This record gives sequence, C-alpha cells and structure tokens, in this order.
Amino acid sequence: MSPAGYSLASLSSERLRFADRVISWARSGFESTGKCAALLKTIVDPNTPASVRVRASECVLNHGLRALEVEDIEARVAELERAAADSGAGKPK
Repeated sequence: MSPAGYSLASLSSERLRFADRVISWARSGFESTGKCAALLKTIVDPNTPASVRVRASECVLNHGLRALEVEDIEARVAELERAAADSGAGKPK
C-alpha cells in the first residue's frame, strides 16, 4: 500500500486519467483558442530540435496541470457553496 491508502494500481489509474484530461484539454479549448497553437505546432514539427519539442511539451503539461487544478478547486468551491446554501449556513440571524 502506498501513502494515503492508495494502491499502485489506483495511482497508475489516476495518472492515466490526468494524462487523458491534459491531452483532451490541450486539444480542445487551449488549442482552439489559439493560446497554445504555437506550442502544439512546435511539438509535432519534425524539423524542430528535440530539446525544444521537449520544452514545449513541458509547458503544455504544466499549463494543463494548472488548468485542471483550477477546475477542481472551482468544482469543490461550488459544492461547498451549495452545501452551505442547503444547510442555511451564512444566513444572518
């Protein structure tokens, strides 16, 4: 058993889901808005030096990770706000 009660299989599964989310994020919103088009073109261009392609890939992954973290935090905050509203918390007495 790994730390925090995760098995190696569940950690691998989490990593695969993360990779899928980053790839899908990069292909959809990030690419279509043009924010990352240059980086993605650099990654797939065979004439680009390998070191530059690796760095561009790292940038896409880092931005993807940050975007997914923000999405997760927003979802958690929304759930907490719903729970607080349902329980009547925060109402003035």
